[in-house]
Amino acid sequence: MTQTGFRYFMVLLVAAAVLAGCGTAITRSATGRHAHTTPSTSTRSARVTTPRPSSERVVTADLPEFHTVHMITPQTGWVRTTTFNTSGVVTGSALWRTTDGARTWRRVFHGAGPFLTWAAPTAARAWVVTHTHADGRHLEVWTTVDGGAHWHVRTLLAPWSGPDLSASLVIAANGTGSLVAGVLGNEMQTGPQALWLITDDTVAANPVYTSTNTQFIQASWATPTVGWMIASSALIDDTAAVLFQSTDGGRQWTAVPLPVPASFPSAANDHPQDIPFLSLNAPPTFITPTDGYLLASVTDGPVQGPLITSPVLYQTTNDETWTPVWVGAPNQSLAQLQWVDPQHAWAILSSNNDAQETLATSATGGRSWVSASAPPDAATRPTEDLMALSPTAAVMYAVGQDNHLQVYHTTDGGKTWEAGR
Repeated sequence: MTQTGFRYFMVLLVAAAVLAGCGTAITRSATGRHAHTTPSTSTRSARVTTPRPSSERVVTADLPEFHTVHMITPQTGWVRTTTFNTSGVVTGSALWRTTDGARTWRRVFHGAGPFLTWAAPTAARAWVVTHTHADGRHLEVWTTVDGGAHWHVRTLLAPWSGPDLSASLVIAANGTGSLVAGVLGNEMQTGPQALWLITDDTVAANPVYTSTNTQFIQASWATPTVGWMIASSALIDDTAAVLFQSTDGGRQWTAVPLPVPASFPSAANDHPQDIPFLSLNAPPTFITPTDGYLLASVTDGPVQGPLITSPVLYQTTNDETWTPVWVGAPNQSLAQLQWVDPQHAWAILSSNNDAQETLATSATGGRSWVSASAPPDAATRPTEDLMALSPTAAVMYAVGQDNHLQVYHTTDGGKTWEAGR
C-alpha cells in the first residue's frame, strides 16, 4: 500500500470512529468537571418555551441501557440512554437526572430518534441537540435551567443541507461554549460545517464560521477570543493537521503543529520507513487562560505493520506551542483524565489488548503517573465516569452485567474504596 493510500485508509477509519462518537463528547476541566470555555458575545434571539414531560422515576437497574453517565456532584448527574428495535435502528433517546447519588433517576427529556449531541454543564442545566430530517437544514437546540422540568427550544438554520449530520457541543458552567455541526462527507473531509457560539446559555442565531470543505470535530476555548479546534486524524509528517487555533473568536482558524515525541522511531525522527499517525481524543483543557493540556494518540510503525498506538499528553504554558510531557505504554489508551489543579490529576488507563482498566494519579502535572488500586470488583464493571474531587478523593461509577450502576468512593488516593450502596 502506498503512503497516500495508507493515509486515506487510516484517516477514513479513525475519522469515522471519532465522528460516530463525538456527539456525546464532553470536555472536562482543570477543576475536574468541565472545560473553561468563554467565547465572544453572540446575538441573543427569542426562545420558545415547550414543556417536555418529566415521567417516571426508576431505579438504576431499570434504565433501558447505559450509554453516557455524567455526574456533576457525587449526588447529582445525568444519563443519556438509547433504545433500538430488532433491526438495530434507534427508536428513542432519553435524558435522565439523579439527585440521590445515582440510586434513582427521573426521565426529563425524550426524543423519537437519536440525539445529535448533548451536554450538561451544571446540576440544573442541560442541552440536547436534535435534527429535523425534512430538509436536512434544521437543528433543534433544547435547553433547560431547572433540571429538566421545562425546556426551551431554538431552531438553527444551517447554511447547508444533508441527512447525515454529525455534531459536538462544549459548554462551560458559566453558560459559554460552542456548537459544531456538519454533513458527513468523503475521504479526508467531513463536508460542509458551521460553528455557532454560545453566550449566557444562548446559542447565536447565525454561525460565526462556515466552510464547505473542513474536517473539524470539536472546539474548546481558552479566552473569549482564543479557541482551539481538533480535526480528523493525519500523518504527523504531512501537511494535514489535527489541531487548529483561532484568535478572533472563531472566525478564522490556523493549523498548529504538534511535535512527535522523540521516543517514537518515526519518520519525523529520522526513520523514513515508519509513518506516525496522530489523532486527538478531545480539545485542549485549560486550567488557566495560558496553561492547557491536550491528550493525543500516536500510531507508529512501518507501512506493512505491525502498528502500535500509545497515548501522548501535550502541555502548553503560553497558549501557543505544545510540548509532549508524557508518553504512555504501547497499546495503551487513556480513557479518562480528570484534573484537580495544575499539578494533580486522576486517570483511567485501558489496555487495548485485554480491555483491562488501571487507575492512576499524578502529582507532577501529568509528567509521571502512580498506579492506584481500583475497587475490588471493578474489573467486571466497565467504568462509565470518574469524578476527581481532590488529590486524594475521587468517585468512580461502573456498570455491571445486571445494568446496575455501582458507585465507589476513595479518600486515600485509591488505596481503599467504599461502595456507595
